[in-house]
Amino acid sequence: MVTLPYQPPVSNLLSYGPCKGSKVSDWPNYVEALALTADHIPDLIELVQDATLWQFWDETQTEDDLPELDAEVDPFSAPIHAWRALGQLKAIAAIPVLIQVLVQQDVDWCWDELPDVFMLIGPEAISPLQAAISDPDIPDESKFTLGDGMAKIAGLYPDSRDDCVRALTDCLAMSEQNSPDVNGSICCNLLDLKAVESAPVIEAAYENNQVNLRFAGTWATVQIELGLKTKEDFEPKDFELPYDPKLDRIRDYLDQLERAKKPTAWEIGLPIDRHVFDQDAPPAFKALVRSPKPEVPWLWRSGNPREKAEK
Repeated sequence: MVTLPYQPPVSNLLSYGPCKGSKVSDWPNYVEALALTADHIPDLIELVQDATLWQFWDETQTEDDLPELDAEVDPFSAPIHAWRALGQLKAIAAIPVLIQVLVQQDVDWCWDELPDVFMLIGPEAISPLQAAISDPDIPDESKFTLGDGMAKIAGLYPDSRDDCVRALTDCLAMSEQNSPDVNGSICCNLLDLKAVESAPVIEAAYENNQVNLRFAGTWATVQIELGLKTKEDFEPKDFELPYDPKLDRIRDYLDQLERAKKPTAWEIGLPIDRHVFDQDAPPAFKALVRSPKPEVPWLWRSGNPREKAEK
């Protein structure tokens, strides 16, 4: 059995229970409940990145490959409790590790909660988040989360709004070094912050065809959202998105899934020549659908850029 190297009160997070609360306001007050202080930050940082616990998140691991832990330890919830606690402690020292976890662990919990953790840490997180967005070695989806974190910092700390806008705008000014998806995500963040002052940089990125229009829409849409123009200033074609053949494959795939939910003629008892199937029942839907799942492009302006269609 593997014994994890943590002492109370940090070790209490190993068996703290399921992670509840989709909003920061619903999170437990770990600092108060466990009497956590700045002295516990190093151990919390270790817990967040504990390789033993993250093995349980790896879908390629078989049960025989996983280490044996104490029955009370919840390997899935413990890192999440730890990063929430680090946010509540405003642990600036945790930012590099949290970014590393975000990059290494391709899980929804990171995408959904780390922006809130960065928000709780506060304006001191702006500079390292900006540096990470500009890092070519960090994948796009992680950069979406980092940008969301900056936008949320501006929401919780209004005095930091200009600094967040400036940092995001500087990232967008490097549009040729970013992917169109990252530029599109940054545009969404700037629109959320009503960053009218960033309009020239946004326009330049659009004019250079460096923005995926399926994030914030066309330049016409952006101008309207920033309050620079009204819908009446444009023609319908100004809002049209370019045709993407991937969307046809997505529609076909979703149609297949929808048809799979509907009862077949066989199931509702309609007269069918059963000799057609040469078996006692029609083949299962999975046996008929052998094509790979289509690649899903980004399809939104509203909502979170990681809420992409399920593959």
